[in-house]
Amino acid sequence: MKFHGRALLCVLTTAIAGAGCSGPAPATNPYAEDFRQAKEFATSDFERAVLEDGEITRAEYEEAMQRYVSCIRDGGGNVELKDQSGYYVYQVSGDIDAYDRMSDGCARGTTALIEPLYVDVLMNPDKLDPDEALARCFVAAGLVKAPFGAQDLRDLMTAAGADGDSSGTPVDPAAQELVNSEKSIKCMENPSSMGKEE
Repeated sequence: MKFHGRALLCVLTTAIAGAGCSGPAPATNPYAEDFRQAKEFATSDFERAVLEDGEITRAEYEEAMQRYVSCIRDGGGNVELKDQSGYYVYQVSGDIDAYDRMSDGCARGTTALIEPLYVDVLMNPDKLDPDEALARCFVAAGLVKAPFGAQDLRDLMTAAGADGDSSGTPVDPAAQELVNSEKSIKCMENPSSMGKEE
């Protein structure tokens, strides 16, 4: 089996903090423009109905995901949803190439607009700088002491060898251990988890 990285990629590129996607949309919704644009690009009545009120509830997200999975299965693919800190990642088995060929078509009208917006709002209702949000999670989880901000986080990742820089900077084993800890991984999966167990 293979985990499909579309949802995880969305998370890693947003890597942001916060919680909750239900309830009335606040008057100062930082995602108002994102919802407006998503409504413009909606290709199904389902998407338009979900996006209309400027929020995506857990039930609406679940329905979008189930519609996507049904489409994949109807096409002969095999995909399961695995909950990861409040959002789903895809666990694909069988013919991965066939799944990849079906994925975009099945996402259109179901998850293409709803899934990334739901995950963004879940993890970052205030649209914080992603590194700042992750730094806040590290503090809240007790991994580091305040003050600890975005630049501190970047420095920690560099010291741990987790910043993608292969320039030969020596790795600090203590930093690497912290970054690879269970709480740290929970923060990276969803900064709104504050590193807590599900």
